[in-house]
Amino acid sequence: MTGVSGNTIRSWERRFGVPRPGRSGSNQRRYSERDVEVIRSIQASRDRGRTMHQALQEAAEPSIPGPAPAEPDGEAAEPQAESAIDTQRLAGCLTALDGDKAAEVLTDATWGSSIEIVCFSLLLPAAHALFKQRAAGSITAGQATYGHEWIHRKLAAAFEQSNPEAGRLELVVAAMHDASAHHEALCLAIVFSRAGYRVTWLGRNASVEGIVEAIELRSPAAALLVAQSELSVIAMESTAARLEKTRDDGGWRGIVAVVGGKPGIRDDILALPLDALRAVPVFEQALWARDSTPRLVRKP
Repeated sequence: MTGVSGNTIRSWERRFGVPRPGRSGSNQRRYSERDVEVIRSIQASRDRGRTMHQALQEAAEPSIPGPAPAEPDGEAAEPQAESAIDTQRLAGCLTALDGDKAAEVLTDATWGSSIEIVCFSLLLPAAHALFKQRAAGSITAGQATYGHEWIHRKLAAAFEQSNPEAGRLELVVAAMHDASAHHEALCLAIVFSRAGYRVTWLGRNASVEGIVEAIELRSPAAALLVAQSELSVIAMESTAARLEKTRDDGGWRGIVAVVGGKPGIRDDILALPLDALRAVPVFEQALWARDSTPRLVRKP
């Protein structure tokens, strides 16, 4: 009737509260005509390349609320609570050095979800959980390294899948040698790629000299420099100042944005929130205020 599998529909119900079918006396789902319309609308939006969040917004009406209440058959209704359980399961598999089981958890937890949901509701929280466990001494350095490398590979694969062959503008995203920052930077690269930008990811071991050289060579529309630890914030601010000097001397003319650093390094350096989903609109507001004639870029 809708062309969407039952497993996918039930995943949408658990994670997003849409659709909200009634129940028969035998506790079977009963979908209304409106439910069918919503399912078809979401799938049509996904087929057009929309993210899950965009598809939900396009299908939503004031009468369609958020997460559904708890169901009699015991299915989880709160996406955040379910995501927390999935995060614990994934982190547990990684600390057990069981990549195959971790892959099963990832597949089960993200069935029918967008790449953004996978990154921000599961992979990034799992990375943060590993950081906390290592800081508390409850896991070894080897366990933490295994888990972070596994998560990095999944994020890198998601980035490659998301990055368009052609984009509105080219951006460069870089992070210093800071495990937490490079997870955040990859998520940032994914979100901007999904927003239609062609992103060059400079890797997780980028030096100040390497970042400056790559940006001067590629001349992107903007450089997004991600920092979290105090040391990496200082290094990123130094990089931003170097790039600004290049611009002042008549060289590269792009925007410098420090993500996660303190604002006010210089008035013309853009400070972006570490929350990548919030960073995109802040960046675009600054971009369009500066240049209303973006150019198309293509993968070299």
